[in-house]
Amino acid sequence: MIGRTLQNYHIEELLGEGGMGTVYRATDTFLRRPVAIKMLHPHLLRDATFMERFRNEAVLSAQLNHPNVATLYNFLQVRSDNVMVMELVDGMTLERLVSKQGKLPLETAIRIVIQALDGLQHAHYKGILHRDIKPANLMLTREGMVKLMDFGIARMVGSQRLTRVDRVVGTLEYMAPELLNGAEPSVQSDLYAVGVLLYELLTGKLPFEPATDTTLINQILTKKPISVRTRVGELPKQIDEILEVLLQKKPEKRFSKALELRQALALVVAPGPINLQIFDTTPKPLPSTRLADVKTDKPQVAPTRLAGADTQPKKQSGTQQLKANLLSLEGLILLGAIVISAGIVGFWLVGINKKDDDLKEPPFGLVQKDTTKMVFSPAVEKKRDSLPTIAQSEVVVRLPPKQESALPIEKPSKPVDNNPSNPGKKKVQVPMDEKPEDKNPVKEEPKPVEKEEKPKEPEHKAPVRMATVEVRNEPFAVEFAQTISSDAVAGQIVWLRAVSPVQIDGLTVVATGARVRARVTSARPASNSQKALLAVQFEAVEAVNNQWIAIRYPEYSDKASDEVVFQQGRRINNLRTTRTSLTVPF
Repeated sequence: MIGRTLQNYHIEELLGEGGMGTVYRATDTFLRRPVAIKMLHPHLLRDATFMERFRNEAVLSAQLNHPNVATLYNFLQVRSDNVMVMELVDGMTLERLVSKQGKLPLETAIRIVIQALDGLQHAHYKGILHRDIKPANLMLTREGMVKLMDFGIARMVGSQRLTRVDRVVGTLEYMAPELLNGAEPSVQSDLYAVGVLLYELLTGKLPFEPATDTTLINQILTKKPISVRTRVGELPKQIDEILEVLLQKKPEKRFSKALELRQALALVVAPGPINLQIFDTTPKPLPSTRLADVKTDKPQVAPTRLAGADTQPKKQSGTQQLKANLLSLEGLILLGAIVISAGIVGFWLVGINKKDDDLKEPPFGLVQKDTTKMVFSPAVEKKRDSLPTIAQSEVVVRLPPKQESALPIEKPSKPVDNNPSNPGKKKVQVPMDEKPEDKNPVKEEPKPVEKEEKPKEPEHKAPVRMATVEVRNEPFAVEFAQTISSDAVAGQIVWLRAVSPVQIDGLTVVATGARVRARVTSARPASNSQKALLAVQFEAVEAVNNQWIAIRYPEYSDKASDEVVFQQGRRINNLRTTRTSLTVPF
């Protein structure tokens, strides 16, 4: 297949093979972007079941549009080949990551699972069950995004089975007990697999350790999993409780939807960026395509190292650091300005103050041998010899009149560098109000220097007192700080503001106007078959000490025949805080 072109997709490289098909890297010759090409194995093309499953994956993937789900671009039928054209994800699977890293840090593992739950919640809202959640079907990109992959055995809720009645489809280690007993897949069976995934990310092991598949099935059906805290003792107790709920034998005892699990995990570790130091190698760019191999005249920039590599800079001496700074572009520009300024100052001193014997101390960094010639001090002369020669040209500088009298009197605060005049250098012309040729130049009286006022002594303020309060199920109201509509994207952050404070024992914990963070969980425009929908989940409110308090409130949603709009200023009452402890000023 490598080297073939299917319509506008030129196949270039084999990326991997699975039980059903092969994945290649290709280039879209129209849009000039890399893509992934997924094809069935040739021996499965005559199997109607696999062909139907392959088309089913394309149909379901086309309905998903979420940052945490790999995007389907196109589906082609070229002769006997059925081809899916998908987003090319640059990163590694969680399976490979765990095999290389072992157990992951708590923060990294939970933030990975939270992103996976965002994508899974989007699929569940569309009525799509994944049915094969495992580390091999989740990828972590080098930008820190988690991508849910491979909906090969996914099913619409209530749709007809594509497998035989006596077959169980999925990966055994991640299958819920009810699936092994022949029950229908559900949201809870997907969440059971998420529980096994979280367990594996935290410990590097699976919750059961059987010798055979038969023993594994028996343990899944009848045995309690090994407690996660017996393997990683430093984990919070809440993690053990969450996993205990997720791995329950009966589906009704688990979380009812992915969003509830996400909220529970967010109380342990706040959602945020994933630490990319877990990539133990320097990130490699995608291989260049034939269409993208364009030569450029720009200089190549050396690649930066990742933050976990051995990149401790060597200490430089003061002389080396000064030389490096002077040889930089900014240093040369500054040096040129200093040389020109020093020449002007020297010319002004010679023309105006040659009879002034009171000025006995030359400017800093210069040694005055007589009243008409200045040379560099040895330290500055040594630095000057190592620098490139500045082009000689005529320079016309116009000084502001107000600075003429004050300039020779005050000692400059920074070192002034000077370049002795060369024989071939043109004369520097300095237009001035008084000509140097006048025999009796009129001296301007120097302006008196204003005395600096003594800084006021800082006022002694009373130290801020702090108190620790227990926040419980406290009610408050909010309003939207922006307008959003059903054209929004699932996963988008929405901001609100508190319109009533939260006070405990007379202390303000949440002030009026505090920021409230929410997230769009579902959004779709109206179509011929369904109404427009917009759903938002409130996540957290900012306390007076800048900490975030999680919010308890049902998903806030609305439907309409044309468009759903949540206007700026819309008020929602009776939001509740979760239980936590805060230290606040009073």
